[in-house]
Amino acid sequence: MTGGGRRTQRWPTIFDAHRADLMRSAYQLWSDCVPAMISLRTDSQDYHVVARLQASTISFSKEISGGQSWVSVGSTTPASYQPSWQAGRDGEIDAIVSECGGDERRAIRTLLDTVKRLEHDQERFLALHL
Repeated sequence: MTGGGRRTQRWPTIFDAHRADLMRSAYQLWSDCVPAMISLRTDSQDYHVVARLQASTISFSKEISGGQSWVSVGSTTPASYQPSWQAGRDGEIDAIVSECGGDERRAIRTLLDTVKRLEHDQERFLALHL
C-alpha cells in the first residue's frame, strides 16, 4: 500500500455543478457533429458513425440527469441544461405555425420540404465544386 494507506473519499453521485457541466459538454459535442452530418451523404459510413456519436451524447445526458436531456420537450427540460438558443424556440415555432394558418401538419410539411431543398442544393453545390 502506498501513500499511508488512506483512500481519497469518493462520492456515489455526480455533484450538481459537475452534472450541469457534463450536460453542457454533451450538448456541445452533439452540436459539433451537426456541420459534419450536414456535409456528409446520409448513406455514408461516416454519417452513420457521427449519428451514433450524437445518439450516444443524448443517451449519456439522459442517464446522468434522470431521463432528461436538452432534446426533452417543454418544461421537463431544466433551464440550466437547455442551450440558450433553444429557450426562445417556442415563439419561433408559434410564428411558423401561424404563417401556415395554424395548421401544424402543413408547417411540418413545409419545413421538411425546405430541408429537402437545402439537401438538394448542397449536393448540387458539392458536385460543382469538387
